[in-house]
Amino acid sequence: NMVVTQLYDVYVGVWFDSTASKIYIIQSRPISGTTVKIGEIATTTVNDMVFITEGTQGDTLLPAIGISYQKSDKSSGTGYYATSSGGVFTTAGLTTISSGSFPSGLATPRIVTGPFQYMNGHWYILTLDGFLYMSSLTAAGNPDISTWNTLATVTASQYPDGGIGVFRYKHHLLAFGKDSIEFFNDA
Repeated sequence: NMVVTQLYDVYVGVWFDSTASKIYIIQSRPISGTTVKIGEIATTTVNDMVFITEGTQGDTLLPAIGISYQKSDKSSGTGYYATSSGGVFTTAGLTTISSGSFPSGLATPRIVTGPFQYMNGHWYILTLDGFLYMSSLTAAGNPDISTWNTLATVTASQYPDGGIGVFRYKHHLLAFGKDSIEFFNDA
């Protein structure tokens, strides 16, 4: 669960429904007393991993969330996003990242791991094999989580031990492996 700091009275949470084997992404607004199902991820298990990251999206820099998902057996993983409208998220606003350059959309798909990171107008994600991917920008130079560039990757290979996740520390990106940490700067 997380508070969306760019929006007033908006919290986003992830819930697992064991009866339907689905993960629900739900917006809660305690002050107004409302909830909205932003979207769902089907055919899931209780041990699957889901992370929520806050950022902005598009030329109007609307508040957005990036959702990274990985099956518990590490056989697949992908990304989703939702953009706010009028200060809240909408019903069925969750969209799968379908870019052919996003790790799960490649000809030989790579499995994302850990949360997205948002820094300097770009979204970042790490794969199990240690590749760090960066999102593209819109024509106006603003963040675009829906498009990715296969040339905007770097391998965390100083100590090739498999990716765990990418995290942000001040102005650095830290690619965590099973037994290592590598520092990257967005230069």
